[in-house]
Amino acid sequence: MHQFKVLFCGSHLWLALGLVLFLFSHGIWTIPICSWFAFVFLIRFHRTSSRPWLAIVTLWVGMSACHAFMYDGLLPVNGLLFYAACLLFGGIWGFPFIVDWLLYRRLDGFASTFLWPLLIVTINYFLAAYLPSLAHSQVEYLSLIQVVSITGMGGLVFLIYWFAATLNRIWESEFDWALIRREGSIFLGALILVLVYGETRLAFANSHEETLQVAMINIQRNRLQSLDNFQPDIVEDLFSVSKKAVDADAQVIAWSEANVDVPLDYEDDLVELGKEFAKDNEVFLFMSFRSFSTPSINENKTVGISPSGDIVVDYLKSNLIAVLEADTKKGDGEVATANIDDIRTGHVICYDVDFPSFIQQAGKRDVDILFAPSSDWREIRYLHATSARFRAVENGCSLVRPTVQGLSIATDPYGRMLSYHDYYSNSPRLSIVGVPSRGVRTIYSMCGDLFSIICSVLFLALIGLAYLKGDATQSDTNEGTYPLQF
Repeated sequence: MHQFKVLFCGSHLWLALGLVLFLFSHGIWTIPICSWFAFVFLIRFHRTSSRPWLAIVTLWVGMSACHAFMYDGLLPVNGLLFYAACLLFGGIWGFPFIVDWLLYRRLDGFASTFLWPLLIVTINYFLAAYLPSLAHSQVEYLSLIQVVSITGMGGLVFLIYWFAATLNRIWESEFDWALIRREGSIFLGALILVLVYGETRLAFANSHEETLQVAMINIQRNRLQSLDNFQPDIVEDLFSVSKKAVDADAQVIAWSEANVDVPLDYEDDLVELGKEFAKDNEVFLFMSFRSFSTPSINENKTVGISPSGDIVVDYLKSNLIAVLEADTKKGDGEVATANIDDIRTGHVICYDVDFPSFIQQAGKRDVDILFAPSSDWREIRYLHATSARFRAVENGCSLVRPTVQGLSIATDPYGRMLSYHDYYSNSPRLSIVGVPSRGVRTIYSMCGDLFSIICSVLFLALIGLAYLKGDATQSDTNEGTYPLQF
């Protein structure tokens, strides 16, 4: 009991502030500024505790409890599995505090401020598709997020945690003015440079003189209960809405992910209907559907048809959700491409977009417009749409994301929103938007996650530096424990 009293008597305020800010840093409820300050206070709590191991356990429990609220409805599991997942996420978020405990006091001066950003960028590099990032909360700050066109998500993650580490070092120095001027100015200079780059990039962005009229369709899909009693009403509805898009001068029509479930023996009939429709109406039609060979085994695919009736895209979803898509056939891991005149289009499906290194293929292949038909659920719709916007900025391509049970969005290559439709609103299930027909080259599309890889190497170098200097530094800091501060 005495240990708990000592733990909380001086630093409990930082713990409370940190957890409250963390609760709103990402997940269901997001306040962008909270992402910058949450770890300022959580790190402060950890470093000012007299029992670091007890602080780490407290952080693990506290952050796991936060996840139970933040991820409520976001994860495709319920009951004990959900709470086990929250504990796992809490452990992942708590792991950096163990590293901080082991290394921070072994590092001298300015180098210590890079421990957190290098470590978190490394973690995000390996877990990008599975761990929600604080950087996602910054999506509406367009001048700030342009940095991902160079560094990928790693650059934005680095800035957020470098801010927390720098502010903690200044705090530990009792706000020494010389330290503020020296190290605070370096961080501020880097942040200003990022913002100037972003503003300049947006200022010189193309004015979208050439656009392609694209229709996004997201009507309620069917659920195939039996291969024997399939009713093609949903197919008729999809082509009926597609005809409305043609009447509204759409040049390209894109259905949402798995917008219809069909038996395998009906797939050829569906494709033939698509060919006839595309030829009769002189449009490109990208049909997304699931084809079932048995009631459980299926293919989640996009078939694209040109105005001549030729199949130009035949793509199977390459990244499948564990457990939920265990019976879905996996694609070949290649982003599909097609040409609409001289416009290069790329084609992926939903969860594919959560994998930055996979989508980088679109940038390498000079894709102008990326089609990502999707299917979400109510709670996760904002998070998945946000992740997709970052892929557009990273690879310099426009994004078309028709989505059932989620947000149908279209953006330009700079992440600027062109169209936004919430499936759960009362608006029509058809959106038509003029999408810029020319992408832009980005450094990220050429170099990929080079920045994150460099950060990972530097983190390993920092570990080596810490243990080379560790003995002398450690002896000066109360045998390696964090001093208790009030």
